[in-house]
Amino acid sequence: MQSTNRPPAFWLFPIGLVVALCFSALPGEWPLYVILAVSTALLGLPHGSLDAAVAKRHLPLKGTSQIVWFYLGYLTLGGGVLAIWWQVPNAALAAFLLYSAVHFADDIAVRVGHLGGTAYGLWVLSLPVTFHPEQVQQLFEMLGANHAAHIIAVVPYTLALGGGGLAICLALHPQPATSDWRDPLLLAAGAALLHPLAYFIAYWCFLHSPRHLELVARDLGIRGWRER
Repeated sequence: MQSTNRPPAFWLFPIGLVVALCFSALPGEWPLYVILAVSTALLGLPHGSLDAAVAKRHLPLKGTSQIVWFYLGYLTLGGGVLAIWWQVPNAALAAFLLYSAVHFADDIAVRVGHLGGTAYGLWVLSLPVTFHPEQVQQLFEMLGANHAAHIIAVVPYTLALGGGGLAICLALHPQPATSDWRDPLLLAAGAALLHPLAYFIAYWCFLHSPRHLELVARDLGIRGWRER
C-alpha cells in the first residue's frame, strides 16, 4: 500500500456516509431533497470552480472579452444539454450515466489506469440501482425518462463488469492506495443501507467533489486558494 499523507476525501467520505445515514433514517423524502440541495451547493458544485483556470491553461483566454465569451459558451453548452434532454430524455439519461462513469474514473485512474477507473465509475453508478431499482426508477422518471426500466434492466451487467474490471485492475497494480479498495467496499455498504439520494449525497459531495478539486488543483500547480 502507498504510504502517503491522507487526502481530505479519505476522511470526509466515512463522515459523509454517517451523515447520509442519519438523514436517510428520517421519515419521508423531503429531508433528503433539502440536504441534497444544500450539500450540492456547498460541496458538490464547487468541484467545478477551477474550470475557468483549466480553460485558461488550454485556451487563449487573455482579455476580459475572451473570458466573457468562454462563460457564455459554457452556459450555452449547458443549455444545449437541457434542450437535448427535453427532446430525447431516455437517450440523454443513458448518455449522461455513461459519461458520468468515465468522469468518475478520474477518482482513481491515476493509480489503476483509465480502464480500472472506468470500471470504478460503473461500480459507483450501478450499486444504488441494483439495491433499490424501484426507487431509482422513480427518480429516473422524474428526470423525464419514460423507458427507465430498460436502463435499469442492464445495470446488473454493468455492476458485474465494473466490479470484475476493478478487481482485476487492482490486482494488476501492486501498490494501490488504501482508498482504492476501501472506498468501493464502503460504497457497496452505503448503497445497501441508504436511500439512493442519500448515497449520491455521500459519494458526490464527500468523496468525488473534494477528490476532483484536489486533483485539478494539483495539475494546475495550485497549492492554496489565493493562488487560484
